[in-house]
Amino acid sequence: MAASTSFFSKKIKLLYLLQISEYDIAFFERWIKENPNLEKWWTSPTKQSLVWTLKAFTIFVLAIVFSPLVTFSERKKKLIIPYQLAVLSVRPLQGFFESIFIWRAKRKLHLNPKLIKIGIVGSYGKTTTKEYLSAVLSQRFNVFKTPENVNTLVGVARHIIKRLVKEHNIFIAEMGAYHWGDISAFRRLGELNFGILTGIGEAHMERFSSMQNIIRAKFELVKDTPGYSITPILNSDDSYIRDSFLDFIKPERVTWYGIHNHASRIFDARSIQVLPDRIRFDVWKDNTLYLQIEVPVLGRHQVAPILASVTLGHLLGMTQEEIKQGLLQIRALPRRLYLTQSSAGISIIDDTYNISLASLKAALEFIGEGYPNSRKILVSAGLLEQGQQVKETNTKAGEMMGKVTDLILIPHTSTIDYIADGLRRSGREVTWYNPTQKTRYQGGVIFESADLLDEQLEHILRSGDVVIFFPYDLPD
Repeated sequence: MAASTSFFSKKIKLLYLLQISEYDIAFFERWIKENPNLEKWWTSPTKQSLVWTLKAFTIFVLAIVFSPLVTFSERKKKLIIPYQLAVLSVRPLQGFFESIFIWRAKRKLHLNPKLIKIGIVGSYGKTTTKEYLSAVLSQRFNVFKTPENVNTLVGVARHIIKRLVKEHNIFIAEMGAYHWGDISAFRRLGELNFGILTGIGEAHMERFSSMQNIIRAKFELVKDTPGYSITPILNSDDSYIRDSFLDFIKPERVTWYGIHNHASRIFDARSIQVLPDRIRFDVWKDNTLYLQIEVPVLGRHQVAPILASVTLGHLLGMTQEEIKQGLLQIRALPRRLYLTQSSAGISIIDDTYNISLASLKAALEFIGEGYPNSRKILVSAGLLEQGQQVKETNTKAGEMMGKVTDLILIPHTSTIDYIADGLRRSGREVTWYNPTQKTRYQGGVIFESADLLDEQLEHILRSGDVVIFFPYDLPD
């Protein structure tokens, strides 16, 4: 019985991995081959839960059926091949049902011709921008938004079918991409009125292969296309956007937002104050004070999505008071620079959702500005899904960490050598954790595992510290 339970639990864990990789067989196979310590992974907790959709259930059953047919002696092939066969088997039927979902969603959108449709794309900041924008626009409009992090074409289509009603007059959807062409596929739902591009970074480099492919993919939503009249709204704070937009869009079509100065920007932010638990700044329009803003979110980088929301509200005819009331509803989102205070007087910042270099830079900038006199501690396992850029990206990440923080705690992972090299380049010492050491640690400290790091945290942290958690226990 125990062997049977073990067999099924492993199959379910593999299905979970396949599901969070969007049923990408190549990515699934590469992950299995590159992670030798599967025995520990079988029993380790996962960050999310498997969702038993019809697709997941069908693939699971087929993988069980195919397992006895796989006679390879190599253990990892015996794990991978049944799921490869299962995914290939369901693809024709999956494509048929997906087409039906998309047709039904498109028809539902078409039946509401007055619906204003807004798409949000970017390597980072999509969910934050969506939530802030929804908070503002809800002061005048009946807003439909995609939930949480749902950003695939079929996921968005499902929620349109289930939840969109004729009373909605604003539609806001995140649109994600793992491959070139994923964003263009969203056009199957029909034309959007506005497209917001939040930023471009190295996230999912392993799947895109190059930075140029990422840039092309993100601009798919807003690029000049005959018969497609979307209004592009671009973040002027992102250097990749500023340097690349002319390759895709006529400049007169673009509306800009952000702190970075740009001639066609409607609003600009002045007198920005970054405090430990909030930000304050003034919004100006045409050299006239428009709004004074104070919201309980962390970091200077939060100004950009707030300005995006103000810009859209203004373009849609909202009053200053409506926009202000909407901004008062903004709150920090879980796992995105989310602050809690411990009873021991330690400021704990959860940034475990974010795994991009841009997110790391924003977090480090925040603790530098928000906590200038505190001991700053960062816990991180580095940046994943970087493909051939894994060494360069994690070395850069380590160097950034070393320049801002006092103590960097790192579990042993595949990126450890690169992070350590970056820390040394910033002038920081890197040592392995030693339970017999009595002196206080400084610089980078490497732990054998995330579990050991967890055990020792309470002995390392002290009152007055600020500790920020990036993803570090990463069996997924």
